[in-house]
Amino acid sequence: MTLIVSIITLVLAFVISYINAKSINYEQILVTMIGTIFGTLLVLTFMYPIIYKFGVEKARIAILLIVFGIAIIGGFLFQFVDFSFISKAISLIENYIIIILIIIMIFMVYISYKISEKIFSKKEF
Repeated sequence: MTLIVSIITLVLAFVISYINAKSINYEQILVTMIGTIFGTLLVLTFMYPIIYKFGVEKARIAILLIVFGIAIIGGFLFQFVDFSFISKAISLIENYIIIILIIIMIFMVYISYKISEKIFSKKEF
């Protein structure tokens, strides 16, 4: 699913970039794809351990609460906190941001796998 979403995002990014600017910005498209993959993996890393712990039906409610909770907390943070320091930090590591995001994604998936493995091993069938 992540691969399919990434391909769809890639195609749409090319089309939108060409329509808006009559040129294609490859760097922006790469950042869009990495962001899409990062967001998808972020949701998946929360979803699988919750499904193993509570089952599919109860996990839907928990996942909805987590997604909306993150959105609400993020909205409040962006409203009340000055994030100018983040842009300064990103400018310092700008050349390595894609590598850092890929490492973070791998780390998130690994932690999710280990949590899911521990939950699954304790489950009684």
